[in-house]
Amino acid sequence: MSERNDLRALNKQAIRETLAGYAIAAEHMERERIERLRATTAEESRAIYAQLVNLHQQWVTGLKASEQEGLRRLEEWRLQTKLAVRQAFDRIAYQRIVVSANDDAAWEIGSAMFGGGPDPSQSCRRTRSRFTRYRGRDHSTGLTA
Repeated sequence: MSERNDLRALNKQAIRETLAGYAIAAEHMERERIERLRATTAEESRAIYAQLVNLHQQWVTGLKASEQEGLRRLEEWRLQTKLAVRQAFDRIAYQRIVVSANDDAAWEIGSAMFGGGPDPSQSCRRTRSRFTRYRGRDHSTGLTA
């Protein structure tokens, strides 16, 4: 049993050392990347981007029809997922704002999130009007706009 505990301790130590090595390597690579980006001019950046776009277009046109359909479906799924997540965050944000409508601090946070003014009463109206436009419904009265 003691031998097994020693092996676990050695494994934990090896994992710690490995992770520390990865962290050092990642930090070094990040510094190199920042230095390389600082030295890159706007023209070089545009040229690199144009090459990447060209390479992608060549790659896509070289795919079979079934592979292109798979990419199209993947992109459609990715977009739908992003929209669903955005709508979920909108609902959560709206619920938090409505629940804490009497809390001035909450309205200040809400105004910072949604671009309202520093006055809590102004940010309340602006935020509600944005949700009204977004959903076609005035949630302060419950009536459909």
